[in-house]
Amino acid sequence: MSLVGSHKASPKPPICDVTRDRRIRLNARKEYYENKIRTLMDLSLPTKLVCLACWDAPVEREDLTTERGKRRFIKKCLKFYQKKLKEMEREARRL
Repeated sequence: MSLVGSHKASPKPPICDVTRDRRIRLNARKEYYENKIRTLMDLSLPTKLVCLACWDAPVEREDLTTERGKRRFIKKCLKFYQKKLKEMEREARRL
């Protein structure tokens, strides 16, 4: 099976579970999504960095060669990461 052509987003960010404390893991994931959002808000980034920042977002790739396609792709990624951040904040309130 080839992994080159497939793009399946992982449900969890690539954060090692080095601790059993849920609060610490939750804070690490929350910080991960905050950093992703902050990176994508910087519109002066090159296209390759935008793709790298959105590697785990399950959004359809746009035509990143055009400015319009790049903006649409960033908007979709931002929406996904903001949704995940809200989920983390809700989960943190439940703890």
